[in-house]
Amino acid sequence: MHSSILIFLFAIGAVSSQTCVDLVNPSTGVSDCPSSSYLCNNAVYYDFMTIQCPKTCGRCQSTKTTTTTASNCVDKTNPGGPDCSETAYLCKNPAFSAYLATQCPKTCGKC
Repeated sequence: MHSSILIFLFAIGAVSSQTCVDLVNPSTGVSDCPSSSYLCNNAVYYDFMTIQCPKTCGRCQSTKTTTTTASNCVDKTNPGGPDCSETAYLCKNPAFSAYLATQCPKTCGKC
């Protein structure tokens, strides 16, 4: 089943860098991303899901500046997500900085 979902997702193309939407199944007009969200943080599918399902996987690049107050500045604790204390050294790495800023804002100093 996973391979059929992934083949389908691969066949529908890439997401625009200016919009943050999950790609849709052209046959149904509905995204398969919500039902595949458990693959978002799977190491094997991470890059693939980032391209195909950025909204569902929480990997949208934001061009706007948001202000987070200290009282609500917390790291997310998602099953299968990063352990912020163990990945803190990647906060300034260009390959991970945007993702970790959303998942680990406190650890990465984004508050």
